[in-house]
Amino acid sequence: MNSLPKTVVKALGFILLVTLAAAAVQAQKGRSWVNGIVFDDSETQGIAGVTIELTGDPNSPGVAAVKLSTKTDEGGKYYFKDVPHGDYTFKASAPGLVPYQINLFVAADTLTALQVKMRKAK
Repeated sequence: MNSLPKTVVKALGFILLVTLAAAAVQAQKGRSWVNGIVFDDSETQGIAGVTIELTGDPNSPGVAAVKLSTKTDEGGKYYFKDVPHGDYTFKASAPGLVPYQINLFVAADTLTALQVKMRKAK
């Protein structure tokens, strides 16, 4: 049985290596999801109409221009899809409630679930 010349084997090995490297880079470019529920003081009732914002860190080139916004539904739930991975500021705000803000890291190809309890403003 004839074997393949060494140059062909090396070329096939190189092609396989490049293909695997491209697949790994593609996986790291994945988009993520962020969701959760905004609760009131009762810790059982969701709050409708809360504005939720994800703002990319201005010092992070991959997300510096990202600004996502949504409102909670009637059950207090919110959802973002196709979120680039990176560092963000997460904000929740609504009239009559104390605003909530934290720094948040969103990992690649993951679901980040964040539940928020908001208090009435005094």
